[in-house]
Amino acid sequence: MKSNFEATKKEKVYCPKCNKQVYLLSAKDIKDTPKFYICFDCKYIGQVGVGKVEVTNN
Repeated sequence: MKSNFEATKKEKVYCPKCNKQVYLLSAKDIKDTPKFYICFDCKYIGQVGVGKVEVTNN
Protein backbone atom coordinates (compact mmCIF):
# COMPACT_ATOMS: atom_id res chain seq x y z
CA MET A 1 0.00 0.00 0.00
CA LYS A 2 1.34 3.42 -0.95
CA SER A 3 1.56 6.07 1.78
CA ASN A 4 0.78 9.74 1.18
CA PHE A 5 3.06 10.77 4.06
CA GLU A 6 6.75 10.52 4.76
CA ALA A 7 8.68 10.57 8.03
CA THR A 8 12.17 12.06 7.90
CA LYS A 9 14.60 11.90 10.83
CA LYS A 10 15.72 15.43 11.73
CA GLU A 11 19.39 15.67 12.71
CA LYS A 12 19.19 18.94 14.70
CA VAL A 13 15.68 18.77 16.22
CA TYR A 14 15.11 17.12 19.60
CA CYS A 15 12.04 16.12 21.59
CA PRO A 16 11.13 18.63 24.33
CA LYS A 17 10.15 15.76 26.68
CA CYS A 18 12.95 13.18 26.37
CA ASN A 19 15.61 15.03 24.31
CA LYS A 20 15.85 12.28 21.62
CA GLN A 21 15.89 13.04 17.89
CA VAL A 22 12.47 13.40 16.29
CA TYR A 23 10.99 12.63 12.88
CA LEU A 24 9.20 15.17 10.70
CA LEU A 25 5.91 13.79 9.34
CA SER A 26 4.64 15.59 6.24
CA ALA A 27 2.44 14.96 3.21
CA LYS A 28 4.34 13.95 0.07
CA ASP A 29 2.20 15.60 -2.59
CA ILE A 30 0.45 18.46 -0.77
CA LYS A 31 2.64 21.46 -0.05
CA ASP A 32 0.68 23.59 2.46
CA THR A 33 -0.46 20.99 4.99
CA PRO A 34 0.45 20.93 8.69
CA LYS A 35 3.69 19.17 9.55
CA PHE A 36 4.31 17.27 12.76
CA TYR A 37 7.31 16.28 14.87
CA ILE A 38 7.01 12.75 16.22
CA CYS A 39 9.18 11.18 18.90
CA PHE A 40 8.87 7.41 18.70
CA ASP A 41 10.74 7.00 22.02
CA CYS A 42 8.27 8.82 24.31
CA LYS A 43 5.29 9.11 21.90
CA TYR A 44 5.36 12.95 21.82
CA ILE A 45 3.59 14.57 18.86
CA GLY A 46 3.96 18.30 18.17
CA GLN A 47 2.71 20.39 15.28
CA VAL A 48 5.54 22.40 13.70
CA GLY A 49 5.19 26.04 14.72
CA VAL A 50 2.28 25.36 17.10
CA GLY A 51 3.17 22.95 19.89
CA LYS A 52 1.97 19.73 21.48
CA VAL A 53 -0.93 17.88 19.88
CA GLU A 54 -3.42 16.20 22.21
CA VAL A 55 -4.12 12.61 21.17
CA THR A 56 -7.48 11.09 22.15
CA ASN A 57 -9.05 7.71 21.53
CA ASN A 58 -12.72 7.72 20.55
